[in-house]
Amino acid sequence: MKLNTLIFFLFVCINSFSQTDIKNENIKELLNNRTDLTNEAIFERLDKAIALAISTNDEEIISTAYLEKATFLYGQKKYKTSLENYLKASQYLDPKKNSSKYYTIQYGLALSNQHIGNLEEANTILLECYNYFKNNQEIDDNKKALAAVLGRLTVLNILNNNILKAETYNEEHLKGSNDKIDSDYALKNKGIIQFYKGNYDESIKLLEKSLTTIVNNKDVYWEMYILYYLGENYQKKGEQNKAISYYEQVKALYEKTGITDITLRDNFLKLNSYYKEQGDKSKQVEVINTLIEFDSINYVVNQEVSQHYFNDYIKNNLTLQRDQLEKEVKFLNTQSIVLLILIVIIAIASFLVYYKLKKKNEILNRKVEEYLDKLSQDSTEEVVVAKVETILESDKILFQELEQKIRVFEENLEFINSDVSLDSLAKSLNTNRSTLSKFVNTYKNKNFRKYLNDLRINYIIKKLVSDKKYLNLTMDGLAEECGFNSRQKFSDAFLDTTNIRPKDFIKNLSDKIDK
Repeated sequence: MKLNTLIFFLFVCINSFSQTDIKNENIKELLNNRTDLTNEAIFERLDKAIALAISTNDEEIISTAYLEKATFLYGQKKYKTSLENYLKASQYLDPKKNSSKYYTIQYGLALSNQHIGNLEEANTILLECYNYFKNNQEIDDNKKALAAVLGRLTVLNILNNNILKAETYNEEHLKGSNDKIDSDYALKNKGIIQFYKGNYDESIKLLEKSLTTIVNNKDVYWEMYILYYLGENYQKKGEQNKAISYYEQVKALYEKTGITDITLRDNFLKLNSYYKEQGDKSKQVEVINTLIEFDSINYVVNQEVSQHYFNDYIKNNLTLQRDQLEKEVKFLNTQSIVLLILIVIIAIASFLVYYKLKKKNEILNRKVEEYLDKLSQDSTEEVVVAKVETILESDKILFQELEQKIRVFEENLEFINSDVSLDSLAKSLNTNRSTLSKFVNTYKNKNFRKYLNDLRINYIIKKLVSDKKYLNLTMDGLAEECGFNSRQKFSDAFLDTTNIRPKDFIKNLSDKIDK
């Protein structure tokens, strides 16, 4: 319901301002007509709309353009950049003159903050929205908006383990619901609350009652959550077979749709533990492979929140290896002395070879993990403060314009075009090579060639982590994919950026998946 609710808010918002006289029909065309367009094409249209809106000097039109882009980014799970565009949309809007639209934007801000882990900030914003919509219910659609905010406050307090507050908001939500769909979404939240209160039979009853509406509404995200909590209830009741059947349904929906949420990771861990206890190795391998894909997707979508789980996944692999070795030791203890001596001799010889390989792999593992950590923390949008403070005031104005254009260049992945050069990019950004070079050196703390290579290498690493098919590409294929004209240039740039050769990096990731 998250995305559906946000789209509903946007629809209400667009209706409210479409009555005004939008002077530039080109902006309306760019914002509204997206049928059969690729994501890249949509991004390009939205950025053009923003540029045109800014040229009108009409703050409401500018706000609308940024709001459209923020909502699209949210739907693409680009929560950080979505949040930035919601902020820009709100900055151009006077909350006193257009309150409903302003708090619609604030609602989007809260959702984006929640997804990047800023739960406290999300809660603060939602409380502001709650106070506004509750005190202005006479305005059209504000009652529906209030219901959506109450639902989100309920969920947020469940995530924060504040069940009493969650129950208070949920009761208000149920009391104010005026249609079956909204009422069933509130019942779904009530069912989750009852689980945490230990009322498992009541929780099951409420969750099953809301499930039909959720399925009919084609809301796979909340369908997965309901199935997960049904499994949790039966697990607590000691009915493990029923619990596993629901966990398997969550897994099947994920494999069918690719919809993920990091808080559903526990579903796969419980399946893994169950099949491990049952000794069903083929099922266990199947679940682990699903978990690898699930973690990789979440890692790329939201690295800041997922890093902890990604590291935990690596440790779990090591635990599985240790368990296997313990079984082998027990096997050795059951054999005859002669056989034991023979195995020990072979084991010693194997260990020496293994030890050398292990040390080499440990070094490689550490390098790969360190770089993935660095990649999760770095942002191509951060500036080098020490240098920026030294530039001339005249350059600052010029650089502010360039900064937005460079942001679009990066977000649209234009750097993977092999024809991009300092001269070509300077021309497309309506500047000269000297100014662009100075900007990159100042804001990115590197020369243009290094900046371009780092963007391309980080792009292909994210592809390698998130999509297994890239692990099977040749070096020439990978080089072409991220904008290099030759495999040698690609390999040299990869080594310069990561301190690891691409073949070693790929082997390390492949080994983790195979395990």
